[in-house]
Amino acid sequence: MAEDQILRRARAHSKNSHGVDSNSTLPLRDSIIALVLQAFKKINGEITIDTLEHDFSPRLVEHFVKEVLGYSGNDYKFERGRTDITLLDENQNRVVVIETKRPKEDLDAEKWHDQAGKYADATTRFVGLTNGYRFLLWEVTTQGRVLRVDINFKELIDAKRASENKLSTKETEQILFLGNLTKQQVW
Repeated sequence: MAEDQILRRARAHSKNSHGVDSNSTLPLRDSIIALVLQAFKKINGEITIDTLEHDFSPRLVEHFVKEVLGYSGNDYKFERGRTDITLLDENQNRVVVIETKRPKEDLDAEKWHDQAGKYADATTRFVGLTNGYRFLLWEVTTQGRVLRVDINFKELIDAKRASENKLSTKETEQILFLGNLTKQQVW
């Protein structure tokens, strides 16, 4: 599939659950892919399988939330003394909730999916779950949560495939979908 077709398909999925077409402000494909891959390379270089959740979460904020998604200051918060991260819109609504786990946690465990979903409220558009190695993202729709992203960045990095030209079409589309979390998209 040609790269422009991949971009069109990813943008076709960028309509949010409220039917708002956000294509016009989606970051450039090349930049969002490169930025996301670089962020997770940094994160993976700074954590180990034994890293504690409270040591991992600030790295996620620094390298992904701030550097890639463009949030700063009061645009995000750590939830209620926990290590989970909430991204806020211009009205301080909780539009993205990211449940963080220790790197050694198995994200396939249904209990983590359920726990992440419980933090969503009426204003939440996306729910994420990550252990630093793998990132899952659900879009919250009127029909429930729909899994849009399931990428194992550690596997990509270990296999030396963490560059745009080595990604599968599905991986490219999923990384492009993360562009929906940017401050530019949410605000």
